[in-house]
Amino acid sequence: MSLQNQHHLISDRRKFIGFFASLGLSSTLFPGVLWAQLQQKPSQKITREMLVAAEQLAGLHFTDAQREMMLAGVNDNAVFYDEIRRVHLEVTDAPALRFSPILPGMKFDKRNLPFRASTAPSVDRPESLEDVAFWSVLQLAELIKSRRVSSVALTEMYPDSKDTIPF
Repeated sequence: MSLQNQHHLISDRRKFIGFFASLGLSSTLFPGVLWAQLQQKPSQKITREMLVAAEQLAGLHFTDAQREMMLAGVNDNAVFYDEIRRVHLEVTDAPALRFSPILPGMKFDKRNLPFRASTAPSVDRPESLEDVAFWSVLQLAELIKSRRVSSVALTEMYPDSKDTIPF
């Protein structure tokens, strides 16, 4: 197998496993078993039967709705990756170093105007400081500015907050 083909397979495998990682399945045998099945018939798409067989080998069980979602996602991604591979890039093509969300034809006011802060909202400190965990920066700044809470107390509250979203 040529070095280019090996790189192609490794890259595809990473993307394939990455898709299942987005479903929370990267630490199971499931994506690896499916990948092995796909390598036996490389021109074939993942089928429902392949999913069921991989489930059994990995000791997992999915509902029909979950299987349909996985089938659509993994097979649609395969088509997407094939389309990306068809884009011909020369060695001399420069990489994209800047992203601009400005679409052609968009117009902006380019005058240099002085900075004008928004008016701070009137806020009261709640009984539990954890209730401010998702307040805006303006609201938090007003709490500190009015000395209703110290910046230290506010900073120490965040690691202890039970309402934050785990990452």
